[in-house]
Amino acid sequence: MLYVKENLQKYFAQNDYWLLPVMKASFAFLCFFTVNLHIHLGSMFANPLFSLVAALLCSFLPTSAIPVFGGLLILGALYKTSMELLVSSAILFLLFALMQNVFKARYAILIAAMPLAFYLHLPFLIPIIAGLSLGLASIVPVAIGTVVYYYLTYLAQASPSVSTKDITEMANAYADFFTKFFSDRTMVAFAVALTAAVLIVFIIRSIGFDYDWIVALLAGVLTEFIALFVSAKILNVSVSWGNEILSGVLALILGFIYVILFHAANYEATERLQFEDDDYYYYVKAVPKFKADQPS
Repeated sequence: MLYVKENLQKYFAQNDYWLLPVMKASFAFLCFFTVNLHIHLGSMFANPLFSLVAALLCSFLPTSAIPVFGGLLILGALYKTSMELLVSSAILFLLFALMQNVFKARYAILIAAMPLAFYLHLPFLIPIIAGLSLGLASIVPVAIGTVVYYYLTYLAQASPSVSTKDITEMANAYADFFTKFFSDRTMVAFAVALTAAVLIVFIIRSIGFDYDWIVALLAGVLTEFIALFVSAKILNVSVSWGNEILSGVLALILGFIYVILFHAANYEATERLQFEDDDYYYYVKAVPKFKADQPS
């Protein structure tokens, strides 16, 4: 795996001028297509061609454009379904954007990544990676992305009922939609668990001891389970633990692969150096990286 990693790094360094746009476009298309596949809004904006065009545009823009285009596609799909849902969704998306700005949060791409992770049954993975590589600034987009996923779920369920022409039925459908969404305690439980994992992983990773990334990974997955269990008990919600355990195991496996690819440190060969100048004493801990030709 280390040999593959080093060759991939060399290849990416030589071809990043076209690989990066392709990766952004591929990720964006996967997000847009998956959302359209699950919410079943049935307008022309649900056509994969629109997702492809939006993804191609995202390839030349910052990654923060991906959730923006995703939101625009959803609003476009709602245009013929329900103007009321379109307006309410636009207001909600605007609030999410304001939250990003108020908290000066970065990594808006996580807002698009979290719904995709939920659809792929890997919600536990993104907070682990965020805590390891992105830091505390990723807590807000992880939480927003979790809320967006549940909103899209309710949107898919509500679209057929709110499209009725009967005023009474439509009003009842809207009331039922927003009541269920804003009182969804399962959403709160998952948001708490996933953001807690980002925090714990970041704290442990920041301490800087031997095998800190591996310990942070294990602690992060454990935190997700404990926080979800406690939140579910407090909020009195039912959780499909079979699915969540499977998701946690997959997150653990993929997390280990991520650590190997991006933090393959040989702690057994750690060197501690000491030197000084006229003003300071310097104590340096040097941890070499594993190399493909290095014996294990």
